[in-house]
Amino acid sequence: YKVEYNILTVVSKTVAKHIQKIFNFFKKNNFRYLQFIPCLDPLEALPGQNIYSLTPDLFEEFLIRLFDLYYVSAIENNYISIRFFDNLIQMLMGHPPESCGMSGICVCQFVVEGNGNVYPCDFYCVDQYCMGNIRDLSIEELFNTRQAQDFIKESFHINDACKNCSFYQICRGGCKRYREPFVQEKPGLNIYCESYKSFYKQCLPRLQHLAHLFNKA
Repeated sequence: YKVEYNILTVVSKTVAKHIQKIFNFFKKNNFRYLQFIPCLDPLEALPGQNIYSLTPDLFEEFLIRLFDLYYVSAIENNYISIRFFDNLIQMLMGHPPESCGMSGICVCQFVVEGNGNVYPCDFYCVDQYCMGNIRDLSIEELFNTRQAQDFIKESFHINDACKNCSFYQICRGGCKRYREPFVQEKPGLNIYCESYKSFYKQCLPRLQHLAHLFNKA
């Protein structure tokens, strides 16, 4: 029916180790719009303790290898959209990211569950962040709840390590969910901070090259 679709891949330890095979499968089957999100451990759990959990080193290898594949495809005029890389290029071209996790602050996404309960984000569908029920409150009223406002305000905190980082303007600390567990009720440093630093050090020149090419096009 010629309906556009996006392939969402959760990056577990196994996926990260086999990303070239997975990417080639997507490419072979002409899947042109891809999104990869790191597998999350449960809230309040210590990250990295489950059999499926990513480690920062493995995530770093995954990011760099995936970008290598993305870059080659783009240069060969066989462009495949990968949301994270697309957003970085968009930012380098002077535009805001469309992905909320890359903007540096949270917004309310208004996730509505089957019983009508509304949450600000699909990563935070827990009682602490329930804003109310769609049958009882308007969208404006839900947005103005203490739960919604507290959720947004939490994301304003910038970690001290980020303030002096040369990549902060493009990284912006990342999604708040990857800054769990909170320290003194404030988001901590992104659990993949070192992974992203290594990725930017190695891949930023090629990202800038693609931004230049896309800008010309």
